[in-house]
Amino acid sequence: EYGKMNEKYVWKSWIRGRKFIPADDIVGDYERFIDLICGEAEKRITALKTAIGYSLHRHKDRANAKAIILVDEKVSETCEGRSGKSITATAIGKFRNNLNIDGKRFKTDEIFSFQNITRSTEFVCFDDVRKDFDFESLFHAITEGIEVECKREKKFIIPFEEAPKICVTTNYMISAEGGSADGRKAEYEIAPYFSKSYSPRDEFGRLFFDEWDEKEWARFDDFMLRCVQLYLQKGLIIPEPINLLKRKIIQKTHID
Repeated sequence: EYGKMNEKYVWKSWIRGRKFIPADDIVGDYERFIDLICGEAEKRITALKTAIGYSLHRHKDRANAKAIILVDEKVSETCEGRSGKSITATAIGKFRNNLNIDGKRFKTDEIFSFQNITRSTEFVCFDDVRKDFDFESLFHAITEGIEVECKREKKFIIPFEEAPKICVTTNYMISAEGGSADGRKAEYEIAPYFSKSYSPRDEFGRLFFDEWDEKEWARFDDFMLRCVQLYLQKGLIIPEPINLLKRKIIQKTHID
């Protein structure tokens, strides 16, 4: 119980409002979903599970601080999206106090760009960022801490140890290159199993999170905690790229 934590404290907003129930042996919707968006490839599944565990765990190591980048695997002239990247990030928010930022509207050069981040924010997702997203503007937030300035209020700094972990979802390639960028990102390609014409609801027959019963929530909780265990055992695993290099070349030149 929280009252027996010997002078350790948690933010009230961190406490989830559902009861933990031991799961049965049935594979849950979300666990199966992860298999599908990894192309059912064991190494890719393991890697993404460690990324989920990394995002859920509050430990931060300055030497290995990463932003989790979720990007489409499919090579296409047009970026279609709807592959399940946002669902992956939303799942973290069912455990952690998260902030979802509209990546298309976010402007890195605005003075109040981080004004919605609070000291209790544990996870920030820049969702569906633009092609010209300035990833370098997040370098300091990833490895040093976050400076928050709100309108008509005194700015404050959230130190690295307490700052939220960061995720970016995009239909494009993160253009930042070089050692500084590579050391601050962990990229995961999402297989094109789902699309705008075939959604997770079509596959599972119910809407994720909103239409789950108590047993399905128990399977979800169990899976997410197993992801934390896997991260603690193996660390953050970054998978071998599939189409990342090809897509980066296309983005800089032309598909022909």
